[in-house]
Amino acid sequence: MNGSSLSASARLALASVIGVGLGCGEVGDATESIESTSHPIVGGTATVPNEFPWMARMTKFGTAGMGCGGSLIASKWVITAAHCVDNDPPSSLFFTLGDHNWQTAEGREQSRGVVRTFWHLWGLGAFNNDIALVELDSPVTLNSWVQPIAFDTSRPAVGSSVIASGWGAPSFDAPLPAVLQKATLAVHNETACGNQGNSLLCVGDSGGSPGTCHGDSGGPLHFFRNARWHLGGISSSGNTQCAGHSVPTAVNQFVPWIRNTIFGNLTVAARLSNGTLSERHYDPVLGNWTNWRALPDTTATTAPALTLDSTGRQLAFACSGGLVRQRTSIDNGVTWTGWSSMGGNCVDAPAVTVSRDSTPQVTVLARGNDNLVRFATWNGGVPTWTSLSGTVLSSLAATSTRFGRLVVFAKRSDNAIWHRFREANSSTWSGWTSLGGPFASGPAAIETAHGQLHLFAVQSNGTLSNRFYNPVTGAWTGWTGLGSGFNVGNPPALAEDGGTRLVVFARTSANTLTHSFLDIRNGVWSGWFSLGGTLVSGPGAL
Repeated sequence: MNGSSLSASARLALASVIGVGLGCGEVGDATESIESTSHPIVGGTATVPNEFPWMARMTKFGTAGMGCGGSLIASKWVITAAHCVDNDPPSSLFFTLGDHNWQTAEGREQSRGVVRTFWHLWGLGAFNNDIALVELDSPVTLNSWVQPIAFDTSRPAVGSSVIASGWGAPSFDAPLPAVLQKATLAVHNETACGNQGNSLLCVGDSGGSPGTCHGDSGGPLHFFRNARWHLGGISSSGNTQCAGHSVPTAVNQFVPWIRNTIFGNLTVAARLSNGTLSERHYDPVLGNWTNWRALPDTTATTAPALTLDSTGRQLAFACSGGLVRQRTSIDNGVTWTGWSSMGGNCVDAPAVTVSRDSTPQVTVLARGNDNLVRFATWNGGVPTWTSLSGTVLSSLAATSTRFGRLVVFAKRSDNAIWHRFREANSSTWSGWTSLGGPFASGPAAIETAHGQLHLFAVQSNGTLSNRFYNPVTGAWTGWTGLGSGFNVGNPPALAEDGGTRLVVFARTSANTLTHSFLDIRNGVWSGWFSLGGTLVSGPGAL
């Protein structure tokens, strides 16, 4: 089931996935991922029909047989390993649910094509993020044979066991079984697998049986707790010969990202005229925005820059007293730690992005009182800050592209927006290059799920303008106005809603908050919709 571009050891992995808790049993959409070689269950036994109704099987257009595995987590969503889908266009992939013997038509199967695939900080050897979401082209019909599995922040306990399932080979050079197999695997402390980190599990037997093998990649490791099944892991990597421990992806570490991608979970924050740093959330179930909620601890004086790190924690960065401050939420923004100092030198809101290096890093950038850009890699505590040459005259924007570039944007002395970048795993930065102007505000930037790098800034007449880099043509579009009446001192804030919409939050000239949506699929903008409030600074968004 492993992607043909990966090493054999990478293709063996069984990724950990723990469900959000959708009800039923509770199962998430499972689809099978396609790979030129697949990893079967080693030392397993045949399952009973309908034993794991969330189990998905992936195939590729023009091929027959097995690819990868997957798990259904919602009627239109399957979760699998990133290496199963990262090399193929979505239109070439198919997932089948309700299957037991893949060589025989049993009359209960439901097959679906794929609209889009999403992965989180995957690539460049970062196997600790081997997780992908697959949006099916239409919902499956839920019945006794097809059900989603629950996923939440639960994690299989060390000393307990999980069940791996898949159509992978029973040994390194054996043929694939026709009937879905299962095996019970012991859960070990991460040190038994070399301290791989919280985003991975350590399972299996050091002798290799039972375990996972070619064809099992992307499939589930599930466990039973509180009267229902939970998705604990995703088959990801293991020993090249299908022997020894394996290190599946631990899904509990990615729950915020999963929920944001599938259901949308927009957060916008700003400093209001009452002196509070406050936020609003969009509730995708109710279909409306929550009221403004003041965050405790008003140490920071700017609006926050928000991001999710590779483990799914929500991070906020702001400037106060000339120093960069940081706070963390591990429950999707419900509760936060207090602000802690990161040192540095700042005069306005910082920018933050998660790099696409071999080991993804939270990278924070800020303009200092000498108008130089400083950046630091944050892993907790006070980091070391490094300056970039060339003065700037605005707050910064930063983003990391899927090809590994970390790009920083700023307004410079000619009031144009300029950018510079470094490649993945490199410490060398390019020079500054102009993207045009003039503008009154600093920039805002984001890369969408379709790979377009969007840039926004406000002109001196209050017009909000946008241009984007098209990866297909390899060129930037011209600037396009999106409306007038915006505050010239503040750049907008940007977020992606479920991978389908780019959301722009902007402060108006009357200091209220408004927002608009770009449908990424057809390139059509909505109108502007007010979110109220009286802003003093901001906004920031996630």
